[in-house]
Amino acid sequence: MSLSWNESLRVALCPRRAGLVRMSRGWRQRIIEGSVTTRPAAEAGNPPWAGAVAALSDGIAGMNGHGAEVTVVLSNHFARYLLVPRNDALSGEAEALAHARHFFTRVYGAIAESWDIRLSSANGGPQVACAVDAELLDELDQAIAASGRRLVSVQPYLMSAFNRWRRELLDPVAWFVLAEQDRICLAAFKDGHWRQLTNLQTGSDWARRLPELLTRQRRLSGLDEVPGKVYLFAPDEHAEPVLQRAGEAVRSLRAKQQASRPELSAGEAACLEMALNG
Repeated sequence: MSLSWNESLRVALCPRRAGLVRMSRGWRQRIIEGSVTTRPAAEAGNPPWAGAVAALSDGIAGMNGHGAEVTVVLSNHFARYLLVPRNDALSGEAEALAHARHFFTRVYGAIAESWDIRLSSANGGPQVACAVDAELLDELDQAIAASGRRLVSVQPYLMSAFNRWRRELLDPVAWFVLAEQDRICLAAFKDGHWRQLTNLQTGSDWARRLPELLTRQRRLSGLDEVPGKVYLFAPDEHAEPVLQRAGEAVRSLRAKQQASRPELSAGEAACLEMALNG
């Protein structure tokens, strides 16, 4: 067994897939190894993430670097998001989390009581609340511990991608569009504060529908008079020309580091790209 404290392992948990990327540590990190494992969709009665966790267990067993610390990025398929309004009457983290859980319970019902909830840092505006099945987090911890590694962080894809690109969103009104297979997140920012957030299940035609989805979200958020600039982070290049033809001011965000290989499918390559956000 090789102990790899000089390496880290980044994992993306996608529907039916797990993407794993071994990274060197240090000032100039580099990709050592990347792989994607796919499993059948979860059977009826099982959680929607069951196939993804099984793929992780298979993939990590064949990956070198025992002893490495592991960061997991969760697909937006496995996360639920709400914007929680600022409340200056709250005192401490426990009250803030209870306040956020109240909003999830109002939207999703009693099932939200069993979810693990986290809040983004407060910056004077609304906070992003993220809810994940607590059972999923337990299964991840067990699968990674069984491989001889240690889970140090679990990050929802929206937040890891936003933290990666937040310094680019400089316009007074900015839309951050985060796309993955069959799902799209649309987030609006006004003067540096979260204004609108939605996490939508889509079909394969999401790029064609994107101008319509943006128009709808602008109306809901009251930002239709100032459209703002669209920042697009997507696994393919189909959406950018669609937005340009619709008259949108758009900038496509590009990753500097790639772990994909030519033999991978588009979905597999996107899963590896997601892992690099960790």
